[in-house]
Amino acid sequence: MTTVDTALTPKLVEDFRRDGFVVVPGLLSADERRRYGSAVDEAVARRSMGDTRTLSEKSRYEQSFIQCQNLWEDSEDVRPLTFHPVLGEVAARLLGVGAVRLWHDQALYKEPGGRETDPHQDHPYWPIVETDTITAWIPFDGSTLETGAMGYLPGSHRLGVRGFE
Repeated sequence: MTTVDTALTPKLVEDFRRDGFVVVPGLLSADERRRYGSAVDEAVARRSMGDTRTLSEKSRYEQSFIQCQNLWEDSEDVRPLTFHPVLGEVAARLLGVGAVRLWHDQALYKEPGGRETDPHQDHPYWPIVETDTITAWIPFDGSTLETGAMGYLPGSHRLGVRGFE
């Protein structure tokens, strides 16, 4: 039995298709979360070290988070996470397809005092036609309501793609 077989139960697939999101326990081991979390921390620090602006000097969008995309391109230690076979397999099974194509990886880091991220759908930000897409959110440092947990609106994926303002 593979990690995917034990982590992704039929009930989780059903929940995903109903709600549009799901937590898949045990997807990455504790060691992988530590290792990849450190690798992403280092890659983001390297990418953002030249930006010395204060939060108030940043755009409204930038005040929501520090965003670094495609870290796999210049971080050998992030590359195995971006192309992790278990993540790809779980994504494909949740979508009910044979395989998935990677759009990009990205790291989003909230700064102390930064603004909340506005409610949104990811797809309108992407210049791709296909709407059968999926995002894997991996909080390396854990997540609570007090530290800024991600929120989801169950069933919103069935409302169609909505533009953003």
